[in-house]
Amino acid sequence: KKNKNQYIRLLYCGRVEPNKGIVELLNSLKTLNDLGYPTKLDVVGKIESNDFFLEIGRLIEYYNLKNNIIFNGFVKFGEELFNFYRKSDYFVLPSYSEGFPHAIWEAAANYCPIITTDVGGIEHIIKDRQHGILIKPKSSDDIVQSVLELEKNVNLKEKLIKNAYKESMNFTVEKCAKFLSDFIYED
Repeated sequence: KKNKNQYIRLLYCGRVEPNKGIVELLNSLKTLNDLGYPTKLDVVGKIESNDFFLEIGRLIEYYNLKNNIIFNGFVKFGEELFNFYRKSDYFVLPSYSEGFPHAIWEAAANYCPIITTDVGGIEHIIKDRQHGILIKPKSSDDIVQSVLELEKNVNLKEKLIKNAYKESMNFTVEKCAKFLSDFIYED
């Protein structure tokens, strides 16, 4: 467990909408705190629906999590965004479906361990317990268990950080631009 004044810092970065697993993330935040693991959540991203924001606001109120969550709004790509990853213990993306989100590369490139669902393009690049921890969609318990496992297993956490960082270096803007250019101008 963390010392009294230390928090586990979770980060969600993406659109704030129901199919991104925000409710499950809030459920896991409550569970971690209830289990004696003081946890805070930074949410970085645009709120897509006032109705959904009101719904999660009621859940935050009901769970008494007002002091454990900060909605930071949209933060443009750059140093301010990278600092969110660097100050967080874990990047959590519990989406129900995805292509391959840039936020995963951003987390990897900024040494933030990744906990994400095994959906869409994610499972083709992030290998479970190699680059991050893959969880099932709609599972608050999987989020909680993954955070607790990494809190207790520093060697696994360091391995995930190292491997994900190394993998992310294959997908820098420059390398992707060169790949695209080579593909377009192939003879």
